[in-house]
Amino acid sequence: MKKNVLLVVVALCAASMVWAQATGADFDLKMTPAATVLKAPVGATASGTVACGVVLDSRVNGLQGWSFGLKLEPAAGVDMNISKVALAQAALKAACGKAFGYVNTSYFASTNLAVPAGPVPGDGAAADGLADCAAVTQGVVVDMMQVCSLGVTTGLRIIDLTVEVSGTVGAAASEAGRLAFTETVGSPPTAIVMVYGGASITPDVQAPAVFTFEPKTCAPAAQFTIDIGGGGAATDAEVTSRVTLNFDSDPADPNSGLVQGWSYGVCIRDTGTMDVVAATVKGTDSGTFKGGNGPDFNSINLYPGEGVTHGVVIDMMAAVTLPAQNGWTDLAVTWKILMDAEGQSTYVVPCDLTLGSPPVANVMVIGGNSLAASLSPGIDPAEDCCNPESCNKAGLFVYQAGVKAVVGSANGDGRLDIADGIFILNYLFRGGRPLPCEKAGDVTGDCLLDASDAVYIIHYQFLDGPPPVQGLGCVVFASDECPNLTCEVPGC
Repeated sequence: MKKNVLLVVVALCAASMVWAQATGADFDLKMTPAATVLKAPVGATASGTVACGVVLDSRVNGLQGWSFGLKLEPAAGVDMNISKVALAQAALKAACGKAFGYVNTSYFASTNLAVPAGPVPGDGAAADGLADCAAVTQGVVVDMMQVCSLGVTTGLRIIDLTVEVSGTVGAAASEAGRLAFTETVGSPPTAIVMVYGGASITPDVQAPAVFTFEPKTCAPAAQFTIDIGGGGAATDAEVTSRVTLNFDSDPADPNSGLVQGWSYGVCIRDTGTMDVVAATVKGTDSGTFKGGNGPDFNSINLYPGEGVTHGVVIDMMAAVTLPAQNGWTDLAVTWKILMDAEGQSTYVVPCDLTLGSPPVANVMVIGGNSLAASLSPGIDPAEDCCNPESCNKAGLFVYQAGVKAVVGSANGDGRLDIADGIFILNYLFRGGRPLPCEKAGDVTGDCLLDASDAVYIIHYQFLDGPPPVQGLGCVVFASDECPNLTCEVPGC
């Protein structure tokens, strides 16, 4: 027993030698997110509910505890409230694999910043639905016996808060308020300190959360809007999406409904993420109207790495027009995915006067008059458009992991022939070798590998049966398609 006591004393003495070297530069207290922007049209009310948190950085071993206060600092005319407070889950077991020795987190009403309105549970449960909360304090002792201390850590989240902000937006951007560290809350006031070697050290960084109002400059609603479909695929795979047009002409216009043509461009937003492979009106409304003949003038131009333009004149004699309507499918575009990392994404957006020489404008023609399309990029119509229902919508494309293999090549030799049908039967019924890519053997496309796939291959080879449903040749089998089938070995 005496030996154990001696070891603890020696350890504490050794730690004290390190403690003497710590300064305020070794500790940070920061609010996250550091900045939040809320938007609304000038004179309108901007409001938002923001999930915030306090994170602690310690660049030295041996932090024994801390305390601080937080207080809302709204600008004039702005309403702010902390509606929810909780001890962050990351802080529940932050040292020695156990809970902190002592935690006191309290919240205060705006009318009394000296006496707490209530405590925050120490088990991670939230004090929620707070109608009037303007401040929070926290005091922590890592280990009451001082055996454990907090080691070097970055971004330890110690409090979760929900902040509600509401106010009128002016003509220029302005600060709506802050949730800032303070030493003015509690009685006696809670100090902002890091406890190290028994000493109180004030952290150099005490970064608040800043909330800003900005006037929302939104594109006005338009009578002609462009909706672009998105998709996802693995690197070098192709995905087809449709461009849909909305001809929402003005009912008060005597020429309403006499749509005579249109033109527009759609562009890849981020260079190098995608390429355009093909575009056609086949299978769309534009390719099947006028008795299946399509428009008199139909100009589709591809711009590698950039996008595509489409120009249409329904009838060169202006005798045939299209009734105004929404949801008109106009173009099927095939894109090649060039992204190669999990989490990558990009957009295809309407682009006016960007592609072509002369540049193609985004317009529809009614009664000989050009009506400009929405100016919205369409990435977030609710954010950049005064009326999201009458603005463009961009297409979101994402990278999806996958493996390339030759469709039907069950034995992995890169060919589709009778051997593949036999290989599947041997695997299923004779204990034969497993398929290097089961997805390639699933030629029926039902996400099952069974005898029907072997029969399908033989029918295709010798009995004039249909080709595999995935097509022929080397394709990318996406990881999230038919997850019950493996595809571990690339086959092409």
